Amino acid sequence: MSSAEIVWQINIPEALDLAFIEANDIAIDPNGNIFVSDIANSGVYKFDSSPQPVGIFQVDFSDQDDMRMPPSIAVAPDSTFSIADPKNEGVTMYNEDGKYAGEYGVPGVVCLCQGPNYSTLAMTSIDGCEHINIYDEFGSLVEIIPAPSRHRGMIDPAFVNMDCDSQGNMYVSYGMPPYRIWKIAPKGMNTHTWTREFDYPEDAVLISDIAVDPGTGVVWALLACRNYGRQMIDAFSPDGDFLGTVYIPQADKLFGLISADSNSNLYLVDTGTGPGASDLLKLAVSF
Repeated sequence: MSSAEIVWQINIPEALDLAFIEANDIAIDPNGNIFVSDIANSGVYKFDSSPQPVGIFQVDFSDQDDMRMPPSIAVAPDSTFSIADPKNEGVTMYNEDGKYAGEYGVPGVVCLCQGPNYSTLAMTSIDGCEHINIYDEFGSLVEIIPAPSRHRGMIDPAFVNMDCDSQGNMYVSYGMPPYRIWKIAPKGMNTHTWTREFDYPEDAVLISDIAVDPGTGVVWALLACRNYGRQMIDAFSPDGDFLGTVYIPQADKLFGLISADSNSNLYLVDTGTGPGASDLLKLAVSF
């Protein structure tokens, strides 16, 4: 039997004295610091594990007027971070103090995640074909790996999700039904597809975000289910076995972002934009 317990929960705008935010990505560094990017205020907010705000960084989102392609964030082990710039087809790098540290071009960039050895992974989409570009810490292209073929002709970039484990295995979801998570081995070999059965139409299920537990390798899928009362998180083993489903205790929030730390804690962000929205929640899960 799985269970989930809220460890703490804060409202991000209230903690930072902001009127509102529009959170579009979350990442955790190895020290347990939490990074949340906010497209509405062109900000990246850093919280420690308390959680207390320890950094409010102004970043350049290049006047993102296409809200279907919100910029995503990748955080390196030393708390430097990179921001995807889909409008200008590039990635901008920042140091641990949130200062500009350079940029490089990534045609068709959709989203980012952090890879091993300070590498950054960028999902790209050009003419209906997706690839994963791997860059070193200086922004030099190391390798291009074909991404899995999607089942639908069109994808919504806002729901394209990617994460990476410590071994360099990559995990991809295109969000929209059918429910699929792909595991891609380093060098692009041995791609596997993960899914599970539902007792209601699969077209009612949307994968909002995915995250890999850096300690155990468990893959978490945050789901949004139409006509279903409770938001769910699915868990898969590193081998793709379905471990079970966790129901989020706080039912009156719409959580759209998920990340995990090395102690098997989950971090969720409410992606609503109205009054009282944009909560950050730490969740302890057990099976």
